[in-house]
Amino acid sequence: MKPIDTFQNRLQKAINFKNIKPVELHEKTGISESLISKYLSGNAVARQRKLTLLADALYVNEVWLMGYDVPMERKIKTDKLGNPIVEVPLLGIVKAGYDYLAQENWIGTVDVDKKLAESGDLFALEVKRR
Repeated sequence: MKPIDTFQNRLQKAINFKNIKPVELHEKTGISESLISKYLSGNAVARQRKLTLLADALYVNEVWLMGYDVPMERKIKTDKLGNPIVEVPLLGIVKAGYDYLAQENWIGTVDVDKKLAESGDLFALEVKRR
């Protein structure tokens, strides 16, 4: 699956839809105004931690914000025990063992505990037996 839109366009759409100003987004996320300006001008793309902050502040789906063809609305997901979970991009498949390189190819998402996702930039790889 490939993105159908850019992060820059999706961020601008979310800001317009929520009717907030970039300075308000800065106040909600703690992301510097200059970095938000870079996002909106297309000179930078948010990494996972900042993407999560933006999606939380704008209450939109992170994967949608990345430009993929999924609903804009954020749905709060929980595991079987009621703990909040978030979607982490599944970027490809690797063979188990040594001397194999992963090829990045966004193929979906994997749900992980929200507390784990707060630890930094995350992505997932599917491991196949040789």
